[in-house]
Amino acid sequence: MDFSNLQNYYLLKCFSEEKHREELNTGNKVYMKCLQYYHNLEDNFQRDFEGGIIKQVDWGKLILSKDNLTFKEAIQLAIEPSNSDQTIVIDTVKFEMSICGYISCFTLIPKIFVEFSDNQIIFNDKYDYKDNFYHFLNMYTDKYTYISVYEAQSFIEMFYRHMTKIGYEVYFDRVTYEDYTYEKRIRYYQKQQFNKLIFTKDNKFSYQREFRIFVKKYGQNSYDHIEEEGVDLKSSVVKEMVYLSPNYVKALKWDKLLDTHNS
Repeated sequence: MDFSNLQNYYLLKCFSEEKHREELNTGNKVYMKCLQYYHNLEDNFQRDFEGGIIKQVDWGKLILSKDNLTFKEAIQLAIEPSNSDQTIVIDTVKFEMSICGYISCFTLIPKIFVEFSDNQIIFNDKYDYKDNFYHFLNMYTDKYTYISVYEAQSFIEMFYRHMTKIGYEVYFDRVTYEDYTYEKRIRYYQKQQFNKLIFTKDNKFSYQREFRIFVKKYGQNSYDHIEEEGVDLKSSVVKEMVYLSPNYVKALKWDKLLDTHNS
């Protein structure tokens, strides 16, 4: 496996708690949520139909048939179910089909965009990335978030080798942004183009510049999450920091203290 295409990138990951960041970086806990976890989130930042194929909004009918039906034929069967043992029509509620497995999400940042030094972040003015960077962080949190920045190549290489060694299939790629119809999702599933479902999100999320790791393991893909250990990722860490959103700083009235200090 060649990881060199990542050598000119950083990965950035946000954590809700400092201990979660430490657990990942030290290898004490690799925690990954299942794809389905993101389908019904109230958090608009993360909620998307991750790896989804079809999702029933209200009520419907599921048609199982050995025949290759056209769309019109399926509609007709739903209206007037056949008595043939070749076809079964089932009333459904909240029916959903999606790919099973687990993901971890990062932001992919070209090194040419920004430099992370000991006590500051230096943006390259040629690439106009600064506003996008802070917009992403402010969309992620109303208060504060713990951040790790990694060398993308070394992080993925270590993660991949460890997880494959303990039996997982590991896939990784940058996310592309496109609004999918259910028809397109079903077509990709039929053609077994699963990467099109796993590594694509709606256009509204394009500012996230997401990079995604997807893992699965035979017979263990239906849990809410997985927890593994044993891969020390500290050597790939470029910088750790805490970000406080402008709203949170204002709520704490720290903005007034900063104004007083700067005056």
